[in-house]
Amino acid sequence: MKLITESEMNFGKFQYEDIFHIENSKIYKDLGTGVKTVEFVLRYHENSIIFLEAKL
Repeated sequence: MKLITESEMNFGKFQYEDIFHIENSKIYKDLGTGVKTVEFVLRYHENSIIFLEAKL
């Protein structure tokens, strides 16, 4: 199970196979600074996904 903390908020606990934490991914880090994205993508039910951006 994975818990994601962003902007002083906790999200989860999610199954590892249902979550793609973009900000921790190698591909995102390799893009360099200044690229805007959501925090993570979550598979929600079988045929739906959620793109989550956390702001405080």
